[in-house]
Amino acid sequence: MTPTSATTTVGSVRVAIDAKTFVPLRVQVFAKGDTTPALSAGFTSVSYGRLSDSLFAFTPPSGVTVHEQALPSPQSLFGGATAAKPATPRPLTLAQATAKAGSYGLTLAVPQRCGLPSALPFAGATVTAPTKAHAATAVLHYGAGFGSVVLVESQGVSSQSAGLQQQIAHLPRGLVTTTTIAGAPGYELQTPLLNIAAWRHGTITAAAAGPVPQALLGQFLAAIH
Repeated sequence: MTPTSATTTVGSVRVAIDAKTFVPLRVQVFAKGDTTPALSAGFTSVSYGRLSDSLFAFTPPSGVTVHEQALPSPQSLFGGATAAKPATPRPLTLAQATAKAGSYGLTLAVPQRCGLPSALPFAGATVTAPTKAHAATAVLHYGAGFGSVVLVESQGVSSQSAGLQQQIAHLPRGLVTTTTIAGAPGYELQTPLLNIAAWRHGTITAAAAGPVPQALLGQFLAAIH
């Protein structure tokens, strides 16, 4: 499978499938111009023989009462073929996302349209309300498919954002560089497939990531104010 985007770092995704059973056995992701996979996961051996019944033997602990019950049919288990599917919320416009984030005290830093790369037009956003466990968070999507960038901003230092910054900061210097983003210090992680940047502006923790060349992500970051 080859992405159609001209701006993605992904050259191809190859899946090896057993020709008889159609079971996926290996997935490889290649960066553009590379013949060695940047990511690869698969089975080193496989067997389709019958599993031993002993694998499913269950001996209840002493004093436990066991109740046996037939499982529902797969159709009823998953709500049936006619079950109503939950409505997918429509992506917010940039103005709507900015206003909704502002109602939670989250002031977004977004790329200015005049400096935004033409390959990364704004494509929609979601904003989630703060909870006891998580801060208010905005996710802004730019571009499409494999040639896209996601910009995530959250109020304060959430555990996830803090953990991301700590992990990036402690990676080898050959992978991570320090930089200035929107006037604030930040980190950039560069890999053949994915480029990531993380920084803080005021009380906001932000990260931008996408399977796009580092130069294109740099243009995107330069447009943020």
